[in-house]
Amino acid sequence: MNEDDSIGQKIKQTLDRQVVSDEARNALRNARVTALADDARRPSWAWKPVAFASLLLFFGAVLVFDVSNETEFPAADIEDLAVISSEDELEFFEELEFYIWVEEDQKV
Repeated sequence: MNEDDSIGQKIKQTLDRQVVSDEARNALRNARVTALADDARRPSWAWKPVAFASLLLFFGAVLVFDVSNETEFPAADIEDLAVISSEDELEFFEELEFYIWVEEDQKV
């Protein structure tokens, strides 16, 4: 295994030298060092003003467009609630108008 690793490393180094010249390798190394140095100088809190402005914009939009809109829903009929909440047979509710008529007729 160790011999295979060393042969692989030698092949990699040889191919790297053939593909990328020493000057190009040095230029890439210098660019990398410069980029890392620039990143280190940049403060880590630079994103906070942007985040704060985004939150203000979001909450402002919520207040302006008022998501709730207070939409009124039609009130459910008492008969509908009785049908939904009942455990009785469906036939009873199919004949409900008849039962209501009979009850009103008896009152008169």
